Amino acid sequence: MGLLHVDCGGLFRDYMANFHGGYAQKIGTVSVLHVELIASIIAIKLANSKGWKYLWLESDTLTAFRAFDNIDLVPWDLRNRWSNCLSLGLNLQWSHIYREGNTCADKFAILGHAYANLRWWSSLPPILRVVFLSDNLGHPQHHTT
Repeated sequence: MGLLHVDCGGLFRDYMANFHGGYAQKIGTVSVLHVELIASIIAIKLANSKGWKYLWLESDTLTAFRAFDNIDLVPWDLRNRWSNCLSLGLNLQWSHIYREGNTCADKFAILGHAYANLRWWSSLPPILRVVFLSDNLGHPQHHTT
């Protein structure tokens, strides 16, 4: 697996797709699996800090979700953080989505390039409003890269 300079981001919605917050952070040069696991770790820790005990994670990387059932898939440098998150007692579910279904999270990740430390948004950034609305309406988003 090659290394990439990456950023991560994600958002929290309720069952009605209402926005409850978003996050982003510059990660550095890591593998795709690293960034997906780091994004999951951040999401789990944020949900726990907000008192949200039920979390449904979505990702376009299946291997990251296999790590919930097999810690041997987690790179050694993330295992302690991963184990700590899993021991928080949250009710976690996860599902795979195609890359086109991950547009809002991708846009938050792009914002992450500007933040060496974790950045939290309690309201939707104006630059993401059109993408968020389009996603909520079920309109397909096609990546151009």
